[in-house]
Amino acid sequence: MQTKPLVMNLQLLQRFQGPNEEPQIQIGTRKRKQANIAGYIPQKMTMDVQKKIDNSLMKIFYKDFQPFSVVEDKGFSEFVKALNPSYKLPNRRSISATHIPSLHQKCLQETKELLANELISACLTTDCWTSRSNAGYIAITIHFIDTTFKLRSVLLGCLNFNDHHTSHNLSTKIEETLINWNLQNKIIFAVSDNANNIKRALTLLQLRNFGCFAHTMNLIVQSALTLEKDLIEKVKNIVSRFRRKIHIRSTLGLIDNPPESLTSEEWTVVKELIQILQPFEEATKAVSGEKYMTTSIIIIISEGLQNVCNEMLEKEFSMQVKCVLQKLISEMVNKDR
Repeated sequence: MQTKPLVMNLQLLQRFQGPNEEPQIQIGTRKRKQANIAGYIPQKMTMDVQKKIDNSLMKIFYKDFQPFSVVEDKGFSEFVKALNPSYKLPNRRSISATHIPSLHQKCLQETKELLANELISACLTTDCWTSRSNAGYIAITIHFIDTTFKLRSVLLGCLNFNDHHTSHNLSTKIEETLINWNLQNKIIFAVSDNANNIKRALTLLQLRNFGCFAHTMNLIVQSALTLEKDLIEKVKNIVSRFRRKIHIRSTLGLIDNPPESLTSEEWTVVKELIQILQPFEEATKAVSGEKYMTTSIIIIISEGLQNVCNEMLEKEFSMQVKCVLQKLISEMVNKDR
């Protein structure tokens, strides 16, 4: 403890008092404020705070894709109560019937305002597919640069599409979506896969279109791999049997009715195929970017893939793999034409 400040204070007091007077000082007499009982009772939560926490809670559903039923889990409920006993956790029915639809409407309105204020012209991408349950879908997305030169992408819809995938039906669905968003005169270009039906649908809408480069590369690789169809089928059978990263070689001899194993020559071919297909995987990732333009790099990547494949022809690969390489080069030249 430092005594100097205390001595100085005593001297100052003595100057203002008579010589026979005792200095009157008090040390450590600060009173503690009495605790209020309200501090031990949970305060009633205001509507604004409840709504704010509700909105944060919704993120675990639309960002983390957690099931609505998580709010009924005992452990989760106790965890939320420990954080804030005053917060009333919504039930799954109110989440699905009230909270999520409300957020959807808010997001919809904000997106419409964004497009109305920031979009001058846009590019459209679309794709159709059928789920494992045999349900058809179509996704329609637009891409544009806003007034601050930031690249934006907006999903206009991921819609049920159980009609026949004819050019007329596809064009009708796309046109309806563009009209609903008031974008029918703002689309200057469209990108799709190389299927004839979607290409004709875009032509019916008088939209200039370009085949997806990533899809084109996939077609090239799939065509070249038909030369090793039997080997690929054997690998698929093994993978579908295990579906986990375990040591396949040592396990095949221990299971009942195992799939046909690969010979040492086939293992070598598989390793070499992985090596020659690696550039195509890297190219696919490069042209699948969401935060940067990809059209400008297509010519560079296309030329680069052809050069890499020609260089790999000079390496000591097996004859089977060299045939695949030659097919890859041939397909790239044909697609380029």
